[in-house]
Amino acid sequence: MTNPFRLGSAALYARDAKKLASFYRSVFDMQLAAFCRKHEDQTFLAFRPETDYYEISFVGDPRQVQMTFYAESLGALQGLWRNVRSRGIRVHGPYTEGWGVSFQFGDPEGNRIEVLWPQRLKISRRAIRAIQLESWTDDDIGKWQSENREEQPQQSDEAGE
Repeated sequence: MTNPFRLGSAALYARDAKKLASFYRSVFDMQLAAFCRKHEDQTFLAFRPETDYYEISFVGDPRQVQMTFYAESLGALQGLWRNVRSRGIRVHGPYTEGWGVSFQFGDPEGNRIEVLWPQRLKISRRAIRAIQLESWTDDDIGKWQSENREEQPQQSDEAGE
């Protein structure tokens, strides 16, 4: 049985985000995916920035450090949600946002963990009720996705042009 989760991204603390980004760009040939104007000390790098996802970010505030795990399905996200809550761990969320559906919690050392079911949605971040996450079925989420999925540009057929 394969694990339905994989490490998606990590936010690392950096006293000098530009210097650290330069290091990772030169050593790993990563590309600049985004630079947060609101928080000038936050930089996002990706191996393939055209995918809209990043693998690593650098933050200037140690409280922003986190790891993001991607769930391969809604069922996997729901199962982990129930597991974490059954252990008495305090959770934040769930949330829907342009990246998908997520929730956050802390590990025993206080490190922040986000679990995300990645989807491209045309909505801004908002909290959803826990009961919504727990009760969604594949049919419900299919309808919800079709209403909220971000439109993707159509690929042209080079042979037809």
